[in-house]
This record gives sequence, structure tokens and C-alpha cells, in this order.
Amino acid sequence: MTTNFNDIVKQGYVRLKSGKVGLFKKKWLVLKKASSTGPSRLERYEDETSAKYGVNKKDISLGGVEDVSRLPSDIRKCAFAARYSDNTSRQFLADSDIEADHWVSKLRHVLFSRCSPSGNEPDVVTSGLELDLKNIYHVCLLPSTKLDFHGECLMQVTCESIHLFDCDDPTKRLITWPIRSLRRYGQDHGKFTFEAGRSCDTGEGMFGFSSQHCQKIYNQVNDNAHAIAGLSAPPSLPAKAPPKRSLSSSSDRHSINSNSAYYGGAYQARPPRGRPLPPPPADKE
Repeated sequence: MTTNFNDIVKQGYVRLKSGKVGLFKKKWLVLKKASSTGPSRLERYEDETSAKYGVNKKDISLGGVEDVSRLPSDIRKCAFAARYSDNTSRQFLADSDIEADHWVSKLRHVLFSRCSPSGNEPDVVTSGLELDLKNIYHVCLLPSTKLDFHGECLMQVTCESIHLFDCDDPTKRLITWPIRSLRRYGQDHGKFTFEAGRSCDTGEGMFGFSSQHCQKIYNQVNDNAHAIAGLSAPPSLPAKAPPKRSLSSSSDRHSINSNSAYYGGAYQARPPRGRPLPPPPADKE
């Protein structure tokens, strides 16, 4: 578990080729790996001071990059390029050959490493994570009194459970919560929250996660919860703010509406716990 997580892989001054006039302009580039705040990307700033304070930032998308390589020295010295799947490319000019090689190495590692394909998810082959990569998300576990760790990690939602893995070592499973043991769950404002029951390894308690994928996580958990209970799941919610639901329907008996979070209860496939009701009084003759 990485508490003091740093998503910056490399940063420094690089000259970028302008698409309009074809001139190379000096900018401060920051290469970031995928995290709970977003996918792998290059952030462009006017200078190092602007990067320090996060002003005048423009993102350079790395989605669709198929190759990163050096340009031949007879074309341009100390240059490298990122080639996209749509046959476009973006050229960069470093201060030296060594610096250009270092940028290419770091970009390739972020984009094409088997530990992080496309810089977004861990490799299911090398990490031992289950199912497909679509159900694995970068999240930040918020501090909880029930756990002695928090910070950046990987969440995987399977048909029956929610798993947490160490983001630096995806083979290390941190904790698992069975979906059928969740009392309620929800998402709002970039935060996914659920309440675990007593049968979970953590015991009962609230657990929160910040992520760019809260809506997807909620939809996945909600669909799986209905499947476990053998119920017909309602349509998945759109990516925008979900509509409020009333408690009038019997299928929504575990749902809770609030101003800060949107919850959908995990339907229990087993009988509810608790003491049985006393028998009704006998009729007097």
C-alpha cells in the first residue's frame, strides 16, 4: 500500500513542435502514470514555476499511442516522437541524446509495461488479478478506523467480491469484501462509499474511495449485487449525476437518499438476521 503516492514519473524542459507553425517551443513537461486522479498523461506547463503551482496546465493525451521512439539524427538531433493509432504523431526535442533516451524509456515503461498496459490497468497475466481488465480501477482508499493503511491502490470488482491490491505490487492482495455482506453502497462527487457488515474481514464499518471511476464501480457493484440475489437489476446509471429514487418500490427497500451520497443497498440472498418476532396472542374465548 502506497500512502505517500507520487504519480510523477519524469519532468523537465522539452521543446514541443507546434502543430500550427511547425516551430519547437520550450515547455515544462510532467509525465504522470495512471492513478485515482486520472490516466497516464503528459502535462504541459509554461515553466517549472507554473508546474509547481499547477497553473496554465494543458494535458497531452497518451491514449492511442502505439509507439515511442527516437528520430534519426540526420532528421533532427536529440528528438523523439510519439506515434498514435490514427497515423498522427507528436514530436519532442530534448537538450541531449541522453535526456531524449531517458524520456523514451520512461514513456515506454508507462505506456507499454506489462505491469501497466496502456498506463491504465495492471496486467492480468503478471499480477495474478482475476477476470478482465475492465473491472480493475485506480482508487485512493480514504483513512478508516478499521484499517491501518490508506492511500493509492487498485480495486477489482468481481462477480462476488470487491478486492484491493497494492498499486506498486499488484500480486499483493490487501483486503476483500464479499458483495453479499455489504449493507449499502453509493457514489457521489468522485467518491465511492460502502458499509461493510460484521461478517467481513474488516468487521462492520464505512469505507470510502476517491476515484475517476466511481460511477463505473457503482454500476458494477450494483449489477453484481442484484445478480447474487437473483433479482433483475435496473439499468446502470449514466456517467452524470444519478437521479434520486424514492422508497416506495419494494425493490428499493434497501436504498437510501441523502444530500451527500447516493446509496443502493446490496440485496441479501439469505434470511435477515435478528431475533424472531414473538407469536401473536391467543384469542380469548
